[in-house]
Amino acid sequence: MSQESNGKTTAGLVVQIATIVVSIVAAVSTPIILMYSKVNAMEVEMTKKFEEVETQFRALDQTRNIQFSDQQRTNALIWNATELGKHTPYPSGPFFQPNISK
Repeated sequence: MSQESNGKTTAGLVVQIATIVVSIVAAVSTPIILMYSKVNAMEVEMTKKFEEVETQFRALDQTRNIQFSDQQRTNALIWNATELGKHTPYPSGPFFQPNISK
């Protein structure tokens, strides 16, 4: 076998290997891209669901804050209407008002 034929054989093998590698990369990258797209879509969907749940919790926190403040006003009215209220005012704070929402 001559050196020229060895060169052609080597060049042919390199081309075949390159073709195989390109086809493998194409075959593998397409499913990976599809998987990434699906995962990204699921992440967007879950983020929307979490935002909805978080909004519901915030609404509940605001309701509790209003209820707590109303209860404190009622307590102050009752306290001030009794004999104790004439001598000492109802404590006006500091109360912990849990305001978690933004």
